[in-house]
Amino acid sequence: MKKKSLALFFALLGLALFIPHSLFGQEENEKPVVEIEFSGLKKTRESYMQRKVKDFYGKTMSESFMHDLETALQGEELFSSIEFQNEEVENGIKVRVQVKERISFIVLPMFSVSSSSLSGGLFAFDTNAFGIKDTFALGGLVGKKSAFALAAFSKPAKDLTHPGYSVAASFSMGESEISNIDNETVFSYESKGFSASLSLLEQFNKYWSASIGLGAGYADFKEEKEGLESGLKGQLSASLSFNTNDWNGCFMSGEHIIASSALALNTEKNTNQSAHLTFSVEEPLLKKLRFLFSASAKIQHKGDVTDLFDRSSIHSFTLPDNFKTDKGAATWAGFEYALFNPSLATISAYALYEAVIVEDWDDSKVFCHGPVFGSKLYLKKIAIPAMSLCLAYNIPKSAFQFVFSVGMTF
Repeated sequence: MKKKSLALFFALLGLALFIPHSLFGQEENEKPVVEIEFSGLKKTRESYMQRKVKDFYGKTMSESFMHDLETALQGEELFSSIEFQNEEVENGIKVRVQVKERISFIVLPMFSVSSSSLSGGLFAFDTNAFGIKDTFALGGLVGKKSAFALAAFSKPAKDLTHPGYSVAASFSMGESEISNIDNETVFSYESKGFSASLSLLEQFNKYWSASIGLGAGYADFKEEKEGLESGLKGQLSASLSFNTNDWNGCFMSGEHIIASSALALNTEKNTNQSAHLTFSVEEPLLKKLRFLFSASAKIQHKGDVTDLFDRSSIHSFTLPDNFKTDKGAATWAGFEYALFNPSLATISAYALYEAVIVEDWDDSKVFCHGPVFGSKLYLKKIAIPAMSLCLAYNIPKSAFQFVFSVGMTF
């Protein structure tokens, strides 16, 4: 009896090992995706979404396929929720995608307060104009001694043979102050001016994109000083970008490289050049925890005072608000954790450590470093930045930097 039981056991084991995979449903998984159907679209055009998923047609259904499809759809930043249902049809698999659209048009108050500045204003945004993800923004900000207005429109590139474009115009007026690394005011001026730009946008594939732009502006300084020249200025700029995305159900992470350069010419026929390189990584470690890294460097050659750049250009947190330079590099690394991830919003906290080297106003090289702590609020139903808070400490200078903003990111 025992021998018969063993014989039966090995017979069943052999049958399980050699049975065709199709009996376990593997045949269905090997079928190609022949249709992707969207429901729940209200503002977004069906034709736009079909263009975005055209590369998924004909691919074999698998777990990685579904992950890549969800990442692509989340990367559009158009939907607050995405649900999938697969159906076997005659010649393959049909994927049904049920979506809920984010609010893309909004009139949003903006507010920002930092260690040495205060500003607020109102902007109207549409991040999905015409249902094809065209973007426009119109509004302005008012600070303690300055005002700024902006109108911009952007149409993204469809593919290599259908480039996009962006146009923008701005007006600014008021007083500006520049500080050294010790946060002491070393230069100030009062001006008003306007600028306009036109850029051509190209998408080579899902990873690589580029732009080339022309800009013109006019600045009028109330008081002529060394390093300030009233008049017209033209600019030619170009950039090349590499981006990857990965959605893990909580964060959109990836790798990003941006290289850009600009050449400007003013009415005195003086030229200045700039070059900028940024590399950043967001790497998921757990569903709610990810590693963050950034490295950025910029150099400005033969520019005037208004061409100097601030800490935001190199993604620094520890430098003073009003500090500006023509040479600098910053890097930081740390972690971000999603404290709460309900259906309406995600609230995260992050901790970083930054190191930065810049050229100060007296041409000396200065090295600074220190910890950075902050929190961000990501709204899931509105495709606009919500709220952010940041506190940084510059250890060599024993100085804190603080920023709190609503409707803006930094």
